[in-house]
Amino acid sequence: MFKFFVATFVIFSVFIYSSAMPQKAAGKASAGATAVAVSSGSSNLDASATIITNNFTDDGAGNFAYNYETSNQIKADAKGSPKEIPDADGKPQQGEVQQGSFSFVAPDGQTYSVQWIADEKGFQPQGAHLPTTPPTPAASA
Repeated sequence: MFKFFVATFVIFSVFIYSSAMPQKAAGKASAGATAVAVSSGSSNLDASATIITNNFTDDGAGNFAYNYETSNQIKADAKGSPKEIPDADGKPQQGEVQQGSFSFVAPDGQTYSVQWIADEKGFQPQGAHLPTTPPTPAASA
């Protein structure tokens, strides 16, 4: 299941990147019948999936937002904005803070959802199906 999740995440990332780039100049894309790239082993439903919602906004100052949904129940959204982040020497550097989510229905019929934040602390995904760090054991007396 982990390999499926990783493969799906990579495909979503490529899709998000490739779909956002041409729309940046347009400001907002409309719904269309664009085919969605899918991983191997996917169903015919995935192979014939279309994009039913696809929006992207960019204010030209580094703030953006997007969302999309496909006919096979893949959904994603994100927003981001510039942020000054101090480097190791404390000097301010221009960075980007982003947050979003995505969800999809796996071949087993289970819906998987991930909420994430990407900032100066790195990429921080959360989801009920993702492994977490075990709690620190109490100190012995």
